Amino acid sequence: MLPIEYIKLIGYPNRDYVLYSDDNDYTYRLKKRGIQLFCDTKSVISDLESSWYRREKVPMFQGVFRTKMMRNALYTIRNRTYFELNNIVTSKFEYWINVVVYLMYVFVFYMPKNKLGFLRFGLILKCIKLARIGQLGELDENC
Repeated sequence: MLPIEYIKLIGYPNRDYVLYSDDNDYTYRLKKRGIQLFCDTKSVISDLESSWYRREKVPMFQGVFRTKMMRNALYTIRNRTYFELNNIVTSKFEYWINVVVYLMYVFVFYMPKNKLGFLRFGLILKCIKLARIGQLGELDENC
């Protein structure tokens, strides 16, 4: 619940974050404006469904190669990368070095070395590129 003054100050959540990271972006914008956020630690939230990667019971990027919810996985990767690049990264050089090193790890240890594995790895790269160029919104049918 927010006072209307806060909405006038920072606007509404960004609709271009499809499915994921809109909450991170919104609360981050509130904090950047000095608005204090409170958390009720006794509240209980029951999601109607669990996150796509929690269903796989493996690390998120390993789950990309197992999930039947591939579009959700791609939105997660694209939106998280976009949020990080535009809000919390202090050194883009260091960030991209970390991305490259982690993707090499994903390639070697998580990715199945078959046609589907290579296809999904390519989609991961595409979503990271979309984030880098600032393209949010609905993914096209090629993702």
